[in-house]
Amino acid sequence: MSRRLLVLAAVAATILSALLAAPAQARPAKLQLTGLGDAVVPADGAATFTAYLNGTPLSGRAEGRLEPADGTLPIVGTCEEATARLYVHDGAGRFVDLVAEAGQVCSIWLPLGTMQAFDGHFAVVSTSERKLRRVDGPLQVRLLGEQSDIYATGG
Repeated sequence: MSRRLLVLAAVAATILSALLAAPAQARPAKLQLTGLGDAVVPADGAATFTAYLNGTPLSGRAEGRLEPADGTLPIVGTCEEATARLYVHDGAGRFVDLVAEAGQVCSIWLPLGTMQAFDGHFAVVSTSERKLRRVDGPLQVRLLGEQSDIYATGG
C-alpha cells in the first residue's frame, strides 16, 4: 500500500508542478483599434486625422484631433505635452469616444518628412458598447505628411 501511495503522491506532485509552471494566459483586450488614414498637420495649431480602423469589438470610420498643450506642434527633435481625442463609429449606431488627456507629442525627422508621434493613455468617455465602459489603455497616433497611423488597445 505504501508503494501505491508513493505513486499517487508522485502523480499529484507532477500535475501540481505542471499547473504552477504553466504561464498565466493574458486576457484578450476588450478594445483593439488599428488603421491608416489621412491627416492635416498645420504649421501652427492642432492636427486632425481621419481613418478607417479595424478592430474589436467594432470597426469603422474614425475622426481625431491631436492638440499640443501650448497650441503649436513641437519643432523637430523636441517633445511636449498634448491631448488626443479619437471618435470611432461603425455607421450602424455603434461607437466609442476615447480621450488621452496626459500624453506627449514628439516631432521626429524622417527621410520622408517630419512625423508627429503622440503617445498617451486613453480613457473611454462615451460608448454604445457596455463592455467598453471604464476601459483605458495606450493610444498611439503617428502623423506623417498627410497620412495617419493609429493604434489603441485597452481592457
